[in-house]
Amino acid sequence: MNTRQFRYKFTFESGTQFEYQVNLDEQLHSHTNIEEISNFIEVCDLKYCQCPNCPLTKEESALCPSAVAISRLIPEFEKMNSYERCSVHVLTENREYTKECDIQHGLQSLFGLVLATSGCPRMEFLRSMAKFHLPFSNSEETIVRALSFYLLSKFAKDPTLRDFTIEDLKNNYEELSIVNAALCERISSLEKLDASKNALIVLDTFSQMFKVEFELDFEDISDYIS
Repeated sequence: MNTRQFRYKFTFESGTQFEYQVNLDEQLHSHTNIEEISNFIEVCDLKYCQCPNCPLTKEESALCPSAVAISRLIPEFEKMNSYERCSVHVLTENREYTKECDIQHGLQSLFGLVLATSGCPRMEFLRSMAKFHLPFSNSEETIVRALSFYLLSKFAKDPTLRDFTIEDLKNNYEELSIVNAALCERISSLEKLDASKNALIVLDTFSQMFKVEFELDFEDISDYIS
C-alpha cells in the first residue's frame, strides 16, 4: 500500500526532542494504533463532549475520530506552556521545513494535518489538502489553498460547471469552528497547561479569517490574483 509520510521533529529549549510521523494511506487517511491511546479511551468516546454538530452515531463509530487523532500527542505537551519556544523540523518526501516558533504554532501545524486526515466528517473537506500539506502556512496561504482545492473539486465533479457559489465552503468552516471548540473542551481534562488547547485556538483562527474574508469578497487576496 502506498503511503505519504510527514515527520515532525520538535526540539525544545531544554534540549529534549519529540518526533511524530504521520503516515497517510492512498485515501489520505491517517491511522492511530488504539493501543497507543488506551489511557484516553474515555476521553475519546464519541459521546464524551460530543460536538453538537457531529453527524456520527455510536453504531457508526464508538470513538471520536478527531479525539483519537490528537490524543496520542497530548501527553507529550500536557506540561508545556504554549508560549515556550522550540524548533520544529518537518521532513516530507520532496522537501524539508524548519521554523523557530512557540510550541502552540508548531503544534497547530501538526494538528492541522492529523485532524484533516482523521476521518472526522466535519474535517472531510480538508482531507485533499493533506496530500500537499504546507507546514506553518499563514492565513493568506491557507485561504488561497482552501479556495483552490474547493474550486478544483467542483471542476473534477463537473468540468462543464460554470455557475456555483462558495457558500458551502464558508458553511464548512463554520461547522469546523464548532468542532474546534468542542475539541478544546475534550482536551482540557487531559493537559495540565495550555499548549495543545491553544494550538487548537490558533488553528481555529483560520476558520474565523475565512468567514471575514468571505464577507469582504476576499479583497485581501484579490490584489495579487489576475
